[in-house]
Amino acid sequence: MAIEIVSLGKREENYGFRARSLAEALREMRHHGPDGKFGRCSIDVQFKSFQIRVEVTEGPSSHSWSATASFDQGVIQYEIIYRIPRWNNIETLPLSIQTEWNRFIRCLWIHERGHPPQELPILEEYKNRFEELRVIGAGRSEQAATSDANRAIAQKRMEWIAEIEQKRKEARDQYDLETNHGETQGVYLNLDLDRELQGSSRH
Repeated sequence: MAIEIVSLGKREENYGFRARSLAEALREMRHHGPDGKFGRCSIDVQFKSFQIRVEVTEGPSSHSWSATASFDQGVIQYEIIYRIPRWNNIETLPLSIQTEWNRFIRCLWIHERGHPPQELPILEEYKNRFEELRVIGAGRSEQAATSDANRAIAQKRMEWIAEIEQKRKEARDQYDLETNHGETQGVYLNLDLDRELQGSSRH
């Protein structure tokens, strides 16, 4: 009996914009970014090929049966998807803006790559729970007991999938709270550079 965790790898998606200053870039990202944020890491999790094994035992009377259901095998697969901004005309702008943008993107990647370590241990925890799960069904016949055990373990599977999603959300929210959505990791733009460039252009 084994429940496998399978990684489908990582994928990057970009949303593009054009801007003439850091302040304008900030507005564009807030407008076009995922949920008004600069970037996002999402983990697509699928629960597949869960097969149930049922062992049936006849009780002390001919109308008393019990059945033990467990997961014979199953696959928890996931893919990590990063959504990151792309400043399409950044190379036409002053070097100081390019340098600040490159710093910002490095910090954004640090923040977004910090999400999977918060969520993936939850999958490992539930992998072990799925492997150890045993559910008892009962009925007046072998078929009734088997059906009862199958129904009970299927229900438990659905409950745990919902629990996993809730725990993953809590882990994401806690990480974003602790980092202020990456600001403590450097995910912000130094808008003073805009003002400095504007001041220098007047001379």
